[in-house]
Amino acid sequence: MCFSASASFIASGALAVIGLASLRIAKKKEWSAALVPLFFAIQQAIEGWQWLAPHPSTISTILGYGFLFFAFLFWPIYIPSAVYFAETHKRHQRFISYLLILGLLVSLTLLIALVSSPLTINVCSNVIYPWFNASLPIILITILYTLAVNGSLLASSRPALRRVGLFSLIAELITLIFFSQGFVSVWCFFAALISGYIYFGLSRRIK
Repeated sequence: MCFSASASFIASGALAVIGLASLRIAKKKEWSAALVPLFFAIQQAIEGWQWLAPHPSTISTILGYGFLFFAFLFWPIYIPSAVYFAETHKRHQRFISYLLILGLLVSLTLLIALVSSPLTINVCSNVIYPWFNASLPIILITILYTLAVNGSLLASSRPALRRVGLFSLIAELITLIFFSQGFVSVWCFFAALISGYIYFGLSRRIK
């Protein structure tokens, strides 16, 4: 997807280590949040293999669907869910539950788009990016996606998760400005790196 195979594989390995370390120090209700770096490690590994696949090819398309499973279907549901379960304040938790419902709707919309139009993998300016036809305007989907994912993080009462949400929002804006054509891939790469901050948030709690 973005930059290079080595960048994706290095990020994948580092996130796997950070994710395992996060699980070791997480409380039971924090396990969902602690797993985020591990799931990003899987997504980045898929991204790395995508670089090594010929384009176009069947394996490239399969890897593309694997990558988009995380980007389009998994994260809009999993991130609000992880924040919800890690939340200790009922008022924050109630608001996050609405964002989880929004995430479900976003994932459903993107699922319909993926199954109703063919997926192609393109290479441009050292970025591999997926292309498909969406039923709703891309800008609207992006706004709703951002509300569900970054909004739920920013709505948390936990400082570490709020920082992850803030860093992710900044990364999204930078990606829109400088990497608009490969937006999905590049933002996922930045978000993967940012997810490593979850470990530092958990480690500060236990000091």
